[in-house]
Order: sequence, then C-alpha cells, then structure tokens
Amino acid sequence: MKKVLALFFVIMIFATSAFALSKPRWNERPIKVYIPSGSYNSQMMRRAFEQWQSGTFSAVWFNFLGENKKDEAQITVHFVEKDTKCGNLSAIGCTHFYTNQDGFYSHIDMYIASKSVKRLVGDDGTVATKTTLIPENQLYRVMLHEIGHAIGINQHSKDPNSIMFKYSLTDLNIPQKLTNTDLNFVYKVYR
Repeated sequence: MKKVLALFFVIMIFATSAFALSKPRWNERPIKVYIPSGSYNSQMMRRAFEQWQSGTFSAVWFNFLGENKKDEAQITVHFVEKDTKCGNLSAIGCTHFYTNQDGFYSHIDMYIASKSVKRLVGDDGTVATKTTLIPENQLYRVMLHEIGHAIGINQHSKDPNSIMFKYSLTDLNIPQKLTNTDLNFVYKVYR
C-alpha cells in the first residue's frame, strides 16, 4: 500500500510539474474572441482562428462575439494601419498578454497591421522611411502566427516553414504554414 501511495504522489508531482510548464494558456474554452467587423481582414482573421481550431481537432475552440458583447472578449483583435504597440514600426503583428493570479491568460490584445514601416539610412546619414502594404497572403500568415501566440505558443520555431517562425518582411516570402509540430504542441497543451 505504501508503494502505491508513493507512486501516486510521484505521478501527481510529475503531472503538476508538466501542467505548470504548459502555462500560460487559457483555462476555459471556448475562448471568446472579438474581431471588428466590416472589412476583408475580419473574414481572414476569423478563417485563421478556424484553421487553428480545426487543425487541433478542437482542442482549442472559439466563440466569436458581436459588437454588443465586445466587452466579454478574452481575445480582442485590433486592425491598425501601422503597429505602434510593439515598439517596432516594422512589426506587422503584436500580441499583448495579461494573466490572472493563477498564471492563466485572462485577456489578450492582438494588433494586426496592414502596413510595415522600414527605416532607410542613406550613405550621407539621412534617414527616410518606406511604408509597405502587406499582401493578403502574407497578412494571413501573420494572423495565424499571432493566434499561435495567443493560444499558448510562447516560443518561436526554428523551422522557417513553420507558422511560428519569427518572421520579418523578407521571411514572409517563405510559404510558412501550420506544421504538425505547431498543431501537436497546442493539442497536447489543451487535451
């Protein structure tokens, strides 16, 4: 009996440790999402959430809220022309996390920019900026990437084909996608 109890406590300690490693994440599902309506970006963003949902076999799933329930959202998407929230004007996407006292996500603000600003320095030291409109297919991959962060993938992938690879404007030419590694990680964290 003592061996069984000892084994039980070892398993509980291991399970608790593994659980702690999976934070931060959402403690409850469905995750309530508010996406501002009225633009093509709204439709693309919803498709990106749905792609994560179906890819993880609904290990994470989302409830999309209308304008009248915006205040109940756990993830709030903001479409901006240029990202000023991340401290990097060349950023295309940025996710700000808030956690509760237990270490679970309580709210996320996600910023998706339609343009990126590149700083150019001339040979004579003059500084100029160039604003680039992000093509739709690249913007969609940025959306998928930021959703990955919003559901608990805190690290960037080293695989340049993974949607969780840390991207830049030049990397966006690589056809990044949701890989089995990305999806399996989320599936394991939430199952």
